[in-house]
Amino acid sequence: MKRFLILLALCLCGSVAIPGFSQAQVPQRSKLAAAAGIEAGAQAAATTHITDHQHFELRRCSDGLWENASRPPLAGPYHCWTAWTEDLINTNATGGLNALLNCWWGASSCPANWYIGLVGSSDTFAAGDTMSSHSGWTENATYSNATRPALTIGAASAGSTSNSASVAAFNINGTTTIYGAFLATNSTINGTTGTLWGGATFASSRAVLSGDTLNVTITLTAS
Repeated sequence: MKRFLILLALCLCGSVAIPGFSQAQVPQRSKLAAAAGIEAGAQAAATTHITDHQHFELRRCSDGLWENASRPPLAGPYHCWTAWTEDLINTNATGGLNALLNCWWGASSCPANWYIGLVGSSDTFAAGDTMSSHSGWTENATYSNATRPALTIGAASAGSTSNSASVAAFNINGTTTIYGAFLATNSTINGTTGTLWGGATFASSRAVLSGDTLNVTITLTAS
């Protein structure tokens, strides 16, 4: 994973002719109101922006290299290092936003859980994507986890929350290419039901190897 930015815009209308008065006769209060853009007919518009930040870290143990390349490589699974990191901003699906609104305002029950999946080919997310229909991308299941890793969110503080205390870890069990990740309510790998919150894709695809661990941290921020 969102950041909520509320912008309040007041419509500044031009001068308004009042029947029976010349421009010089318009009451002072009306002039002041017009100067502030709060005269009759003014409109208030609110825009909400939601941002979901995803942080990826690939930990590699299979080649036995150290974190610091100046140290000699030694064999053993305990010699792990960060092969790459990447940060993405999520593209929200309309269905996911509807689920948020329905949950928050009581139109329907809230999803019990959210799960993270990997994108395996192509890399185009669209607002109209759903779990049953997303022509711009496919899922990658090259990991040994029994299900898609759960998103375990902590309590919000200062308008932000994340799964940093319980990072979602994918145990890669083959050589493959990852294009990004998505968030959905269905834990079944390659499952096509449930609600799609949205997804994000890398600027360029990333290669992973059997034995790698791909850690995904999602941060949601509201302001």
